[in-house]
Amino acid sequence: MRSRINRWYKDLQSIEAQIEAREPNADVGSKLAELDRLEANVGRLSVPLAYANPLYTLRSHIALLRDELRQGRQPKQH
Repeated sequence: MRSRINRWYKDLQSIEAQIEAREPNADVGSKLAELDRLEANVGRLSVPLAYANPLYTLRSHIALLRDELRQGRQPKQH
């Protein structure tokens, strides 16, 4: 379970890196679609209570990146 969550975090980091490297006025539709797919995969997973917090945090990070992208901001460096 933990490895799956970590893999999704790596996917999220990859998307974030691609967003940071894009041109300022580049189309963001494909990155939003990638975030939607990632969130859908995460949302389908039923987890034991012990993994609920890391999964919730991952979903929050996906939403944060999506919001920053929609508002035209570059993601914050973590």
